[in-house]
Parts: sequence; C-alpha cells; structure tokens
Amino acid sequence: MIASGLDCNDASANRWAGTIAMKKSSDWTQYTLNLPMAQTPGEYFQYCNGVSHLLSAIIQESSGMKTVEFAKKYLFDPLRIKDVDWAESPECTNNGFAGLRLQPKDMAKIGLLYLNQGKWENKQIISADWIKASTRPYIDGRWNGEDYGYQ
Repeated sequence: MIASGLDCNDASANRWAGTIAMKKSSDWTQYTLNLPMAQTPGEYFQYCNGVSHLLSAIIQESSGMKTVEFAKKYLFDPLRIKDVDWAESPECTNNGFAGLRLQPKDMAKIGLLYLNQGKWENKQIISADWIKASTRPYIDGRWNGEDYGYQ
C-alpha cells in the first residue's frame, strides 16, 4: 500500500498547497521528511507529490547516480530514447512527481514496452511480473472515483 500517512495537504481540493509549500523550500526531500503524520501509514490514501519526490531521492541515494542517469541506463538507453530532460529540485534531485520531458514517439515506446509485458526487441527490459503488479490497483478509488496503483 502506498498510503504514507504524511500530512501532505496535496490534492486538487486543496489547490496543491502541499506542493506549493514544498517548492518554496530549498530542500524538497527534507521538507517531505519533516511533514507530520496525519494518519497511520497504510490506512488512508492521500496523494502526495512529496512522497513521489522521495522515491527519486531514494533512487539517487541508493544507486549513487541521479534518477535520470539511472533511468537512462536501465530504461531509456535500451529503448534508444535519447532526447530526455528531467527537472531537478533545489537539492539537485530529479523531480519525482513531474518535469520529465520526452518526445511523444519515445513515450509511445514506453507504452509498447508495457503492452509487450516489459519486452523490447526480444529483450526483457522490465520483468513481466513487475509490469503486471504495476498496472493493478492497490488503492480503492472511493476517495476520488479512480483506483490507484504504482505511481
């Protein structure tokens, strides 16, 4: 379950106040880590751009490379996607919730990768099990009428 429990105040009903406040800070990762808990993790889903940004910070910290470089090595290069631009936060972490710019034809390659269960030109780029898991709902859509899965 991806319900962090953090008090993000991040929804269209709140006019994305949490994201606006995060973007005014000099360190988006630390800003998110400092958010108070509003719920027990896993009990209530509230979308949070800061939590998505934390995923990028985790990739950067654990891999030793920026998220864009990690994505280039394991996703974009195998798909021959070259024209990539990914915005960064003030602490130089690729934005985990937005700001990735690709050409439409390259976005279509990612769609085809999913349609082919993670396989590209007879090479398994992403495990078929992960593709299946990533496309199923984990959060019941009662909160806004839409189910929610892996980001």
